[in-house]
Amino acid sequence: MLPGDVPAAALKGSRITILDEAQRLRRPGDEYGLVQQIVDRVPIVVMFLDERQIVCPNAGLTLQEIQELAARSGATFKHHSLAGCFRTSSSASYMGWVTDLLYGTPTRWERADYKLRLSTNPEELQTWIDHHPAQGQHARTAAGFCWPWARDTSQLRSEVAIPWTDTDGAEQLWEAPWNAFQEIRSASAPHRNFWATAPGGHRQIGCIYTAQGLEYAYSGVIIGPDLVRRDDAWQPSPQYSRDRAMRDVLPDDYLRLTLNIYHVLLTRGIHATRLYSTDRETQAFLNTLIPQP
Repeated sequence: MLPGDVPAAALKGSRITILDEAQRLRRPGDEYGLVQQIVDRVPIVVMFLDERQIVCPNAGLTLQEIQELAARSGATFKHHSLAGCFRTSSSASYMGWVTDLLYGTPTRWERADYKLRLSTNPEELQTWIDHHPAQGQHARTAAGFCWPWARDTSQLRSEVAIPWTDTDGAEQLWEAPWNAFQEIRSASAPHRNFWATAPGGHRQIGCIYTAQGLEYAYSGVIIGPDLVRRDDAWQPSPQYSRDRAMRDVLPDDYLRLTLNIYHVLLTRGIHATRLYSTDRETQAFLNTLIPQP
């Protein structure tokens, strides 16, 4: 079952409970809430958890916290690591590359078991995304939450606006709407829950909240100004975040959560990923690591 409010009556008589996406559990204050209730009532609890998919300050239990919870309840704790992933074409090398890029020492991508490229501008990225639905393949672009989002239920607004300079030195502006909050038939925009799968979604931009837990064949990722590369390290810029959940987050926590957000976005593509950064220095850094189309 997915994390959520499970009535105690629903647990009565259960022998085993499975919690998928356990890192998305909401933290109710200083208590362990739902997980504590389940552990106290069910003999066997299985939780699938990825700490690097904890993307909100009020969500996600760590492995250590779950171990402490089990000890508090007198339950036996066992940890098993899942080394493989069917997403990203089961490419362990790509998953390792993403981990090194965000959390370790970045390396140049030179493998052939997954298609990774760097787009030179957002227009080029959108052209690549547009190509795949015409061939019957799902393709989506997701970005950091760095632009306003009115969540207008009557129309799509081009709120994701990215200035860029073409090869002739002329200033350009690329614009696209966030995915629709509710279905807007006049704009061929599916409800946010179906943004990644329904027709028309490829022309809207998803964020972490509509991309997490999903995958699509071809993935575009826009790293916004909230995360930049400076002096051989990632630096957060919380002033560019439009995510209300990230307000008042301490700097170290903000960096950790932001790295996790882009880790999720970079691992949605089944067959290929194309990346673009709105920050020139970060784009130049990525250019040393990732081949261009």
